[in-house]
Amino acid sequence: MRYCANLEWHHNLFDRVDAYVFVDHGTIYSYCPTSKSITGIGPGFLYRFRLWLTLSADVARSLDTVIPNQGSYRADARLTPYWK
Repeated sequence: MRYCANLEWHHNLFDRVDAYVFVDHGTIYSYCPTSKSITGIGPGFLYRFRLWLTLSADVARSLDTVIPNQGSYRADARLTPYWK
């Protein structure tokens, strides 16, 4: 079993560009260990190529240590198509 939550605040910078900040939190429940939780925060940018295609990139900092030798930062980029 698991759950996750995400909160984002977007601000339009230009016609097709948003800047945003976010908080992510998630927990996984198991038998051993009983549960692991992690929370991350960070900034990001979103670019709209078209109404149906966006590129987003963000950097997150972990607020929790879940595994030994865990990195503190993570960068991600996503190309997302939309259709109806």
